[in-house]
Amino acid sequence: MTDKTGEALKSAAKASAAAYTDDVARNIGRGLGPLGAVVGTVPAIMNDIKGGMSTTEAVVSEGGGTLAGIGAAAVAGAAMGSFVPGAGTAAGLVVGAVAGGVATWWTSKTIQRHWDFWK
Repeated sequence: MTDKTGEALKSAAKASAAAYTDDVARNIGRGLGPLGAVVGTVPAIMNDIKGGMSTTEAVVSEGGGTLAGIGAAAVAGAAMGSFVPGAGTAAGLVVGAVAGGVATWWTSKTIQRHWDFWK
């Protein structure tokens, strides 16, 4: 095998691995989408209600947190995918998931604090 053939094969393998990583991360994100948000939000609402919170407060605080988390995940994931070509989609998935989790928790707790203040 000549050096040119070896380099061509290595280049093709790298491109294939990057494309596979992009497809896997993209498909995971698409597959969970709204279902992932519901899977996490409904149990959180039920837990708040069992803890003595009113149904309205539980739905507003957890629903608001979920919406903020979805927005943060989309922005962080898109930014990461733009800055890091190729594997950026996979990195965006991780960064977006972390940003979404933090935003969801923080927004939910902030809404609950303000709700308690205005009771």
